[in-house]
Order: sequence, then structure tokens, then C-alpha cells
Amino acid sequence: MHPCRITTETIRKRPGGFPDHARKIPRICRAPPETTPITSLRIIRRASEDRALSATPRTTVGWNATFRAPPQRFPILSDFPRHFSLYHMTHQGARHLRIDPEYAGQRIDNYLIRELAALPRTRIYRMIRSGEVRLDGRRVHAEQRLLGGEDLRIPPMRVPADAPDSRGSRIHCTSAAPRMATLHDDERLLVVDKPAGLAVHGGSGVQRGLIEWLRHLRPELRYLELAHRLDRETSGVLVLAKRRSALLAVQAALRERRVGKRYLAVVAGEVPAREFSVRVPLLRELGAMGERVVRVDPEGREALSKVRGLGNRVDPELALHYSVVEVRIETGRTHQIRVHLQHLGLPILGDERYGDFQLNRRLHAAGVRRMLLHAAEIALPWPTAPDERLTLRAPLPDAFARWGFA
Repeated sequence: MHPCRITTETIRKRPGGFPDHARKIPRICRAPPETTPITSLRIIRRASEDRALSATPRTTVGWNATFRAPPQRFPILSDFPRHFSLYHMTHQGARHLRIDPEYAGQRIDNYLIRELAALPRTRIYRMIRSGEVRLDGRRVHAEQRLLGGEDLRIPPMRVPADAPDSRGSRIHCTSAAPRMATLHDDERLLVVDKPAGLAVHGGSGVQRGLIEWLRHLRPELRYLELAHRLDRETSGVLVLAKRRSALLAVQAALRERRVGKRYLAVVAGEVPAREFSVRVPLLRELGAMGERVVRVDPEGREALSKVRGLGNRVDPELALHYSVVEVRIETGRTHQIRVHLQHLGLPILGDERYGDFQLNRRLHAAGVRRMLLHAAEIALPWPTAPDERLTLRAPLPDAFARWGFA
């Protein structure tokens, strides 16, 4: 085991006592090549600040950190700055990656965010700005596009020992993998039936999502990216790309509105058995807790949904008039269907963010544990499909059986 030595250039002392904390972030001089607790920590004060300090005895505290401390003053845990908690961290030395041609055209910041999934984005952008990241030996900027085949240098760093990487390889085998049916699988596309309650990717409060699980379960796939997204509580068809060329083709079709998406939902209220359009702009903003919230606003982006009622019914147990609806969307704004239906006074049953909260409590007591919105079908242009149109459908989950779906 090799000890790790950390030094700081300056420590400001508290009058008559031991220095409160280091004013400069420690510089790692030597680090262990594998996961291990820090075994030696030495903080050195400049002799010019207090020459008498060099003559004072050294004091060793219980976890092997050595200090030059004045007499009658022993360091306590609160004396250490917060950034000294380096236990259970993995040191990774500088490494070089050869950029796969599949990533040609991708921005380098997005590539690093995917490759260094355990690091916060602020750290990644700081590495780019400071020149620690090099492409073929040259500095880069965040917007620079990859060409494929370059040599990428990633600097040394410390990451949590149990943090998942871009392939999800840190997922423990004891974790229960989510069940998802495969609807389509060829050399360029993978289409799955996403279950409700599973986020499509990890993020705030979510350690791993569907994409991390699939990268873990399908390690033979060198490239796997989400072609579009579904809300966490929405089930149904989700398309992933196995090649960057396929990803760009699907995203271009989505931008040009050549992809058909059909959703099924159960809403409170009565909906006429005819198709009508909802063209209401939506504005996305952050809520009080940092969550994404969408509302109707004239300053928002254009959003178009086409709604058709499939039948009105009454649930005597819940004293509820409800409707089964089909929604086809022309645009793909965040929470578009949920906000449009709420705007019409037709909240989706079980929607905890935009729904009827009193009704949701009654539904929860009756055993309804999810939002009743399902991505039933997607149709996209695809050169190898019959008639150059690939149509994929996801069967309705059991949770919809109670509400009169055929």
C-alpha cells in the first residue's frame, strides 16, 4: 500500500491556536494506484509565517494524519476542511482513448459527459477550460466536434469507488434488473417496451436509468444512445440507436415531423368521440426544488397535440366520470401531453405533477399506483423496413385493464 501525501502551500493560523483550516485546496503529490483509504496526510505551514512552529512536537491523531501542532492544542475532526474526506475513493491516472468513428460529429463536452458519468459537469467543463483534456496533444474547447480516430487524453482524477461509469459496469449483480420486452432489434436500432417508474437515464436522485441498465446488460454494443425520451412514469415504445448514423437519422426525422407517435391515456372528464387539435405554446422552467415544470405560456415553444375520445365511462366505486383518449403528437415538448390535457381540464389519472391531487389520493387508496399514460405506437421512416416505414407497437400494461381498454 502506497501512502498518499497531500500538501498545501498556505495555512492561516487562528490567533493563539491551531490553524482553523487550509485556505488552499490540497495538491496531491502522490496517490495510490488502486482504491484505498488515505493513510498519511501532512499539512505544512510556511516557516516564514511562524518560525517557532517548526520547533513544536508533532501530534498524530487516530487516523494516521501527522501535524506540527503547538503545545496544549490537539487537532480535532472539525479542524479538517470538508474536501479532505477522501475515503473510499478510486484514483484514476491519466488515460488515453482512441475516439471510435461512430462518435464523429459529436461535441467533445457531450462525449466526456457520457464517458465520465461519475463526475459532475462542472468538473468536466473545468478540465476542458484548464487544458487538462487534450485531443491529439492540443487543447480543446467544449463546442469542438470529434472527427473519429483522434487520441483523447483524460487527466488523473478521483471518483467514488462505487460510481457507475458510462457503460454501467459498476452496477452490482445483486441489483434487480428491470424487466423490459424487446420490440425490435437490428444492427442499427434497438426498440424496447419501457416499464412505468423507470427513468430513461440517471440524473438527480436517480442512480441509474434504462440506458445505463441496457449498456450493462448488452456489453457487446459499442454504441448505444437514446433516440428520444419518455417521462419516468410513462410506459411504452422507446427507440435507441446502436450507431451514431442511426441516431442522427431518427433525430432528423423527429425534427422534420416525419415520425408518428400515438399515446393512450385515461383522463378525468368527458371527451368527445372526434379528433380535435390542441395548439398551445409551452414554457419549461425550474420549480422550487429544481425539478422541471412546464406551463402554458404565450412566450413558450410551439406544441401541437391531436386528441380523440375513445369512450366515456363511469366508475361507481370512485364516483368518477372518466374517458379513454388517444393522443397523437406533432411536436415532442417536455410533458406536452400531460400539460395539454390539464389545460383542457382533463388531467391524466395518477399524474402527481399536473393531475388532480385529491383524485389521485382516492386512486392511490383504490390501488392505482401509476400514471395512466402509455406510448402505444411509433412509426418512423426507415430504409430497410417494408414501404420504408417502421411501425412498432407496445402492448397495454395490466394497469389499463380496469379502465375499459379492449
